[in-house]
This record gives sequence, structure tokens and C-alpha cells, in this order.
Amino acid sequence: MHRRLGLSALSSGGLALWLGAIAVIAAQNGTPVAVKFLIFQSVPLPLGLMLAIGAIVGVVGTALTLWLWAWAAPGSARR
Repeated sequence: MHRRLGLSALSSGGLALWLGAIAVIAAQNGTPVAVKFLIFQSVPLPLGLMLAIGAIVGVVGTALTLWLWAWAAPGSARR
């Protein structure tokens, strides 16, 4: 139980560091940035907002992946 709590605290601390870094970058650089991927281009948004969106997509994507792995694992308790 203590090990799980330590891992949770470590991941919360890591997330706090990322959010702090995004806040610092956003405060220092308000220049709009457009992301290009193949033939697509996003609407120009501030760099800090782009980083925040990327971090949120990464956190949600990781959470969904871990949840699906746990759900699909043999012998897992499906409720």
C-alpha cells in the first residue's frame, strides 16, 4: 500500500512540474504558433496553450490505455 502511495505522489509531483513548466513558458512566450502535420495546419494558438493541450492529450491517452489493458487482462475483475 505504501509503495502505491509513493508512486502516486511521484506521478503527481511530475505532473505538477510539467504544469509549472508550461505556466512559465506561457508567461514568457505569448506568440501564436501554428502546428503543421502533413497537409493539416492548426489555428495559431499561444505556445503555452499548445503545450497544455499536448500534456492533457498525453495524460488522458495514457490513462485510457492503462484502463483498457487492465480491462482486457486475463483474470481481471470486470464489473
